[in-house]
Amino acid sequence: MADTVQYLMEQMIPELEELEEKGYFTRSEVKKIAHKRQTFEYLLKRRAALKEDFYRYIEFETKLEELRKTRKQAASAKGKKGLAEVAIVRRIHFIYERATRKFRSDVGLWMRWIEACKRFKSSKQLSKVITKALQRHSAVPELWIEAARWEFDTNSNIAAARSLMQQGIRMCRTEEAIWVQYYRLELLHALKLRVRRLVLGIDQLPGEWCPYFQHGIRPGGGLLIKLPHPRPALWLTPAADGEGQDEGRSAAATRAVMQGGVARIVFKNAIEELPASLAFRARFLDVLRAFDFDFVTGLLEQVYDSIRKDFGKVEEAWDLLARRHIDFAALRKAAPAEQAPEQEAEAVERVLQQQQQQQQPGHSGQQPQLQQQPEEGVAAGAWDADAHHRACGTYEEALAAVASARMHHLYDQYLCGVLEGLMAAGEAALQAAVGVAAQLFELLQRAHSAGCCCPGTYLAWVDWAERVRQPKVEEAWDLLARRHIDFAALRKAAPAEQAPEQEAEAVERVLQQQQQQQQPGHSGQQPQLQQQPEEGVAAGAWDADAHHRACGTYEEALAAVASARMHHLYDQYLCGVLEGLMAAGEAALQAAVGVAAQLFELLQRAHSAGCCCPGTYLAWVDWAERVRQPKMALKAARKGCERFPADVSVWRRRLVLEQSLASAKQHSAQELLGSFAAALQATQPEEAAELWHMAVQALPACSPEYGRLGEMLAAACCAVARKAASGGLGQVAAVMVEKARSDVGIEAARRLYTRLLSVPAAGGDLYRCAIRLEQEEVGARPATTSGAAPTPAASSAEGRAAAKRVCNLYEAAVSAHGSSEVDLWVGYARWLVRCGKGAGQVVWRAAKELEDADAFVAAYREELQ
Repeated sequence: MADTVQYLMEQMIPELEELEEKGYFTRSEVKKIAHKRQTFEYLLKRRAALKEDFYRYIEFETKLEELRKTRKQAASAKGKKGLAEVAIVRRIHFIYERATRKFRSDVGLWMRWIEACKRFKSSKQLSKVITKALQRHSAVPELWIEAARWEFDTNSNIAAARSLMQQGIRMCRTEEAIWVQYYRLELLHALKLRVRRLVLGIDQLPGEWCPYFQHGIRPGGGLLIKLPHPRPALWLTPAADGEGQDEGRSAAATRAVMQGGVARIVFKNAIEELPASLAFRARFLDVLRAFDFDFVTGLLEQVYDSIRKDFGKVEEAWDLLARRHIDFAALRKAAPAEQAPEQEAEAVERVLQQQQQQQQPGHSGQQPQLQQQPEEGVAAGAWDADAHHRACGTYEEALAAVASARMHHLYDQYLCGVLEGLMAAGEAALQAAVGVAAQLFELLQRAHSAGCCCPGTYLAWVDWAERVRQPKVEEAWDLLARRHIDFAALRKAAPAEQAPEQEAEAVERVLQQQQQQQQPGHSGQQPQLQQQPEEGVAAGAWDADAHHRACGTYEEALAAVASARMHHLYDQYLCGVLEGLMAAGEAALQAAVGVAAQLFELLQRAHSAGCCCPGTYLAWVDWAERVRQPKMALKAARKGCERFPADVSVWRRRLVLEQSLASAKQHSAQELLGSFAAALQATQPEEAAELWHMAVQALPACSPEYGRLGEMLAAACCAVARKAASGGLGQVAAVMVEKARSDVGIEAARRLYTRLLSVPAAGGDLYRCAIRLEQEEVGARPATTSGAAPTPAASSAEGRAAAKRVCNLYEAAVSAHGSSEVDLWVGYARWLVRCGKGAGQVVWRAAKELEDADAFVAAYREELQ
């Protein structure tokens, strides 16, 4: 290894001497360069060389070459290139060659070498690298694309580029990228043919084009196209192998190539090879988007016709068909003969500049994805109502063909994008924005009626309703109804009849409010309307006429908007009025009875119409209890459970009422268990822990129903996938065992926890409870004292059996929850020590199984102290 490195270092001597002679580097810098290279060479020569070592070596040489170029420019050095100018680049290629010999299968390494050849303009080396890469990786489409691009861009050899592309397609027939790039290659060739024929005068050049195209000869033999100022000059090199000449080919064939005839054949073969991919065809649209020429129209028709024919039931296909009118609106508007010279020149410049950018080092060569953002053009003032109308027509046709939620979502996504752009355009596009907003809300309503809405659709509906400041209808009706209460005094007293004292008080209140708003720190916002009629009622200001008018408005609102929100606002108003009347005492008792009857009648109507939420039923139960109607309250709770069977809060209120009836001997324990069973079956086990606690507390431990409740708990534990280490059903099971222990005895508790542990265990709390009960039986209660000797009970047969049960419970507990629960391991070790056994094996297992072993070590050390 040392001999090889020494040989390579000796080969560097001439180039290092010349670098020093020409003043690029000083002697000390040359020594540092030699030392650095020697270090890298030793790294590359070790038995297990790393790819990163090659990359670091290449990066060092690349920065060294950049420094040399910078110093040469600063010194304004001129003359023929010598060894100093080419040695560093040659060494970079030498390092790449050694790297590819060692890592032949790394395609990324070969691509890096190709980019380096482009960066340092090493054309001959690039040809060799591509050839070697294709020999080793013939199934990689990027290499074939790179080779064809090099032939087309650098050598201007379309025949060789086509040959490489076709050979690559034979090797990578199912790769989308190579088909798309071959399609793009043919379009670029057609573009060059059209421009070259215009410049050479083969085709007639319109007189108005003369100011835009002037002829010049480049020293290398190419044609210089000078575009209008400030556009840069663009070069077109002459064609190789007679390209662009009419000899040997008919005029019709030439015209077909210029019109994209070869590209048509490429697309046809591509979709025959990959017929089932819609995204593949969308990539061809991405390519055509960059060519703003008249001949592209026919190619677009070919792509879109194939999409309509082969993907007639696919929502994304219809989305592409609809957005066509927006994405390619300019091609639809301008006929080929009407295209302005300035537009043609700009299009040529854009395409060729993109081609030049792709030739720059570091360019990936991939086409940008289609950005379907019509709102950008709209924001720039380019709102095209006709294109939008055509797009909406296509979307409507799509909904008739594929009436799915996905199709509605794509349509409303398009409308949201258009509306976004129109709103960004400001006042100029206000009228158009109003029309599109109406379209959007009408579409969302249709989707809702057809049942084709997803949660995201409703969220978008709410978002845009807020952004366009759509009034909330229910809240508006609520304000209209409450005005009869809030402004009853103004309605009663005419201005001319108002007493002077009342007028003075009103003026004083207004002035005080104005002074408060002028104080420092005041937000400047108007105070919110305090809708509290109950305060006036409590003061003896019950206005039956105003209440009647308000209820009339609410009834009118229910006729117009029969929604759950409207019913909720109405019963909120009645609850507020009833609250105030009950606070007024005996004086308002008759009015309170009437309003209560109104409230219960409204709640019954809301239930019959299906316009109740869980909060409505809870309010119904609450007010029925407040007016001392327990049967009505239980009936309302049962209706709420029928309407919302998965809601825990409604079941909780119902079970509380059922318990009160059971305590009054109106319900048996069996009926109460039936109610609990219905509640626990309707709700999710993870959410029903509170209901379980209520059931455990309500049923007596000595009853048969308590045993059946344990069986239900065991079945619920089987339905829960992951058992919580603390809380959840495990805590319920622990409470249930504790109650059996305190009310019946240890044997009943032992039978219960044994039954619960025979199925998948409820959780860590059940283990802790069972362990604590057995430890109490042994006589070794889990106290804070440590190091105590075993009690005498542990020496008896019964004590030994109980101690064994404790050990078995600990083993089962750490098996189920040993990865997270430190206290179980600490308790297990403490128990073994108190029983006179060694805890070393348990400590070792805990350190291996616990996720946080340090916490266990700290807790165990504290226990030993």
